Amino acid sequence: MVVDTITGIENWFKEPTSDNERPMLLSKLALIEFCGWLEEWMDESVRQVNQSTLNDADWVEENIIKQTHGFHYNKHFRPMLCSVLGEHSIREIEGSFEQNHQGDLELIRSTLGTLWRLRCNLAHADLAAHQRAQINIYAPSWTKNQYRLLSGRLDNFRNCILNSI
Repeated sequence: MVVDTITGIENWFKEPTSDNERPMLLSKLALIEFCGWLEEWMDESVRQVNQSTLNDADWVEENIIKQTHGFHYNKHFRPMLCSVLGEHSIREIEGSFEQNHQGDLELIRSTLGTLWRLRCNLAHADLAAHQRAQINIYAPSWTKNQYRLLSGRLDNFRNCILNSI
């Protein structure tokens, strides 16, 4: 499970070091691991939705999952769901979720947007570029907290989707 991986990285992060590079690299690694988990979670969610609707695993894999590279809600996850369920169904599901879990969809959208921006900044530059641009690099404990903040809400959202179809 990704939280175990992040905890291991966090333990390495806490070990004494003679330079600043190691903690920064471990912080980047923790965030990138978590973001990879988010992408996999979304892919698996779309696979589950497919089983209850289109039931065309090959098409979904080739035309939706393999064509999507990211975990931003509006740019990646929602379009994947729309491809399987349609816009009308997604709007109904989002409305139902918001009614039963007030504020959680906005929190999901906002947190995924923040994580996407951070991930792009960290993945597309080296440490020296981060320092020059004064990009924040958060400790693995921050990343683990983002997991705690999102994981249950994401599971609730997936359950709402699956219960609606």
